[in-house]
Amino acid sequence: MTFFEHQHVARRNTRVMVALFVLAVVGVVVAIDAIIASIFVMSELAEMPDGAHYHLIDVYLSVPAPVYLWGAGITFTLIVVESIRQTFKLRSGGEAIAAAFGARRVAPDSGDPLERRLLNVVEEMAIASGVRVPAAYVLDKEPGINAFAAGFNVSNSVVAVTRLVT
Repeated sequence: MTFFEHQHVARRNTRVMVALFVLAVVGVVVAIDAIIASIFVMSELAEMPDGAHYHLIDVYLSVPAPVYLWGAGITFTLIVVESIRQTFKLRSGGEAIAAAFGARRVAPDSGDPLERRLLNVVEEMAIASGVRVPAAYVLDKEPGINAFAAGFNVSNSVVAVTRLVT
């Protein structure tokens, strides 16, 4: 698979992820609305006579539309506000993401042979791809083997790797 094919697949996957996010937001809004309607219905059922029999669907349909609209509006607003807050929090680029995971930056003059190797590999890869050398971070507390690159652009990108402790 060529680079451009990988890029096409990545863009398609991004569209799928955005669509799934939108579906998740709709699902959360509907679930919160159902909870709010249930609380409203429970308060209404408590006031009904003991011998009265009503179909549950009729009781839910009797919930006033503003209850649903206010519940959906408040839930949606909270999701949007928190999404914007998180976006601004991560605006500083890859360093903010690395810090969120508890990574520490590898000092350029590190004496640790494994950290020196990491710095050399990151530098060689950057030179080979013709981009600026990203900052290298190590996740010391991660039990598994993993790595990630993060950043909005080349100037604020980082590479983070886990350190397997033996």
